[in-house]
Amino acid sequence: MGGTFGGTGWSSTMAENTIRHQLDVWIDWCGENVIVSYGYRDSGVQIPQRQHRLSITAIPRDDASALEAIACATLERFVPSAPRRIPHGRLIPTYVPGCLTVVLQDQRRQGDLPLARMYLNEDYPATGRRTEHSLRLEAADFEPPLYRAWERLRRWGKAQAWSHYVTNFGPYVEWRS
Repeated sequence: MGGTFGGTGWSSTMAENTIRHQLDVWIDWCGENVIVSYGYRDSGVQIPQRQHRLSITAIPRDDASALEAIACATLERFVPSAPRRIPHGRLIPTYVPGCLTVVLQDQRRQGDLPLARMYLNEDYPATGRRTEHSLRLEAADFEPPLYRAWERLRRWGKAQAWSHYVTNFGPYVEWRS
């Protein structure tokens, strides 16, 4: 299967390498900030991690809703702690969600996607004690409606990452030693 691509010979081996070598893409949502991150670590010349920062209000409503659905499903995995007893009373914790990370594309973990992770801080203000809990959604946890939300977010996030990549590197990078 021969052909020409950009003036160079195109072969099935090149096509296989093109399919295998993809940007790793993930989204971090922290309050009002959404960070689309991407990197390319599986080549001789690594492209360092890059980030494209956006406000949650800059995201199309349906994509922001998909992000919120994944965040809510992740928080639902948490089982709150019972109040802690102290002499003459009890301490009731407050919970502060941290950033949500949603992995959209990772060639090393293709079979494990979709994947989401959130940290939740359990605070006891009277004692200054803080416990961090890690909440995860694995592929099996994504029921069909949540999976569709992830697919929607994946399309949007990959488009954002690619657009940012092309702006920084161009659509095709040829590395020469």
